[in-house]
Amino acid sequence: MKCSKCGKSIEDERLLCEECIKQIQNQMINDNQSKSGSGIGIIIVIIIVIVGGVLLFFKLKDNKDTPKTNDKEETNISSNEDISNNGINSNKVEDIQKIKKMEIEQSATNIVRSAEEFSTTYMINNYGDWIGETIFTCDGTKCSATINDKVESLDISSVPTSGSIKIDYSGQAKILEPLIIGSYKCTQSNTIVCVKNNE
Repeated sequence: MKCSKCGKSIEDERLLCEECIKQIQNQMINDNQSKSGSGIGIIIVIIIVIVGGVLLFFKLKDNKDTPKTNDKEETNISSNEDISNNGINSNKVEDIQKIKKMEIEQSATNIVRSAEEFSTTYMINNYGDWIGETIFTCDGTKCSATINDKVESLDISSVPTSGSIKIDYSGQAKILEPLIIGSYKCTQSNTIVCVKNNE
């Protein structure tokens, strides 16, 4: 038999030779390492935004607690604070919504990566045999698929209430049916995009 990737002769009924399997493993390891770097950057940005919001909140609270000396000044300061607080509160709500959306999109990305990692692990454990086209369906408790009469589940922390992920014959995973995570609906064309269900 010949390797389906490079055409070299192989003894077993495998689809790939040992050399091609090692190349694919190294490529997937490199891809996962580069993807994890961008995830850490997003987490750092989220932490900075949250800390900045908390510090701003306490600074405004301290300004409110300072004693006023003059009735005219008190009226002016009070009206300025109302304008300032209204602006900050609305911005804060928008910031919180943006952060939540980023977190949900990261969760959806992690679910897709978990499916790809499952495919790689399956190939390694089965001596180069591809998992084949597989669909993991999510039901709120797990994302699972039946493979060779055995139910397999993805190792994920945030399970969507519905949706599915498809692994193609090359081992690449993609959202097939929209993933519903909390009040967000996540879809994928080139990138994963999550929007609130009512939007």
